[in-house]
Amino acid sequence: MSETHKQSVEYQLRRLVNYLRNFNEICKALSIYFRKEVEDNYGMADFYQWCSGDLLKSADKVNGYISKIGGNTKFEDIEPPQHINYGTPVQTMEYIHKEDSHLANLIQEIYNFAETNNDKDLMDFMHKELIIPLKAWNKSFDSVLPNLRSATPEVLSETFQRTFELMKKYRRDINV
Repeated sequence: MSETHKQSVEYQLRRLVNYLRNFNEICKALSIYFRKEVEDNYGMADFYQWCSGDLLKSADKVNGYISKIGGNTKFEDIEPPQHINYGTPVQTMEYIHKEDSHLANLIQEIYNFAETNNDKDLMDFMHKELIIPLKAWNKSFDSVLPNLRSATPEVLSETFQRTFELMKKYRRDINV
């Protein structure tokens, strides 16, 4: 791998790590919001805490790849999100789903970069470690959002709990 290409790969992957770290901060803030400021009848705080950890695991995988090619990871300082009203539990899920779409676009952009540069190792890494799990996650998310939107207040708590457990199980299964 040429030095110029290695630097380009590092740049692309640092962008991804910084995005993952920022997304992690958002999930941590949502977890705190639901744990401290909202009567958390739905298990949202635990769900967002779990999402935060999952994002950090993805960032660690990317950092491992950067180290593997002999690069150094440079981090931007990540500011915690400002205190805001995050809305209803369903609105926060829709927001996270939108962020996942942005993440998927960034991952695809990096994959396209690797493909254009005929970097098979980076393509394999991106596909196996990031694209497949994120597609599965988003497919799972797409399937549960309509149920959450249509749930009545009486069954919303049970619907959230059941949905989150299924999503976490599915995510664990694809990360094995």
